[in-house]
Amino acid sequence: MILKPIRALLSAALLMAPAAQAENYKWDTVAFGGGGFVTGVIPSKSERGVVYMRTDVRGAYRWNAQQERWMALQDKTLA
Repeated sequence: MILKPIRALLSAALLMAPAAQAENYKWDTVAFGGGGFVTGVIPSKSERGVVYMRTDVRGAYRWNAQQERWMALQDKTLA
């Protein structure tokens, strides 16, 4: 049959193909503009000045008063 020569050619091609090299890649968050909204703002009951924010797109954040910005809480679990 014709399948045997095709199978032999494919097998030979696979054996002669160079080995794949793994690339080094650092996963990181992607900034995107617009869209989404805050679904909740929750002040901490146990720590004064600590505030958490819940969003519909990127999860939970904690307010960093020293840097005056929201810090993502879930980014580290994705790495």
